[in-house]
Amino acid sequence: MTIRDAATRLGVSRQRINQMLKARDLYGPPQPSGTRAPRNAPRVFVSSLESWEAGHAGRRGGSHTVSEATLRDDAYRMKLALDVARDQLTMERRQNEKLTGLLADAVAALQAEHEMARKAERITEEYAAIATNHLGPDIHEVP
Repeated sequence: MTIRDAATRLGVSRQRINQMLKARDLYGPPQPSGTRAPRNAPRVFVSSLESWEAGHAGRRGGSHTVSEATLRDDAYRMKLALDVARDQLTMERRQNEKLTGLLADAVAALQAEHEMARKAERITEEYAAIATNHLGPDIHEVP
């Protein structure tokens, strides 16, 4: 039976069937190591599926086992999605930390420029006052 047919029969994903083959919960024809099986090639023995179903149906009832396997697959997919989301959040946090540092540097530079402008303004006011005193008409001068 193909991986797809076995997954449909058990109500699980194809990835789960591959996991079950690796864990030796299911058996199939030997596959050459290091090569992929041809598409739609038989990979799972029907007797292996029947044995697995019989072993699990006796313990918990057949429909519950399929539901548990489906839930396990869904939980695994959720874990993978959460791992990806966590990695993305970590990258975004690091980028935000860099941007925050750059913004802090820019604010500090603007504050320094603002202080220099204040000093320049004070100096020009003093020069203007001196120029007004020296260039304006002398009120003490007698004509």
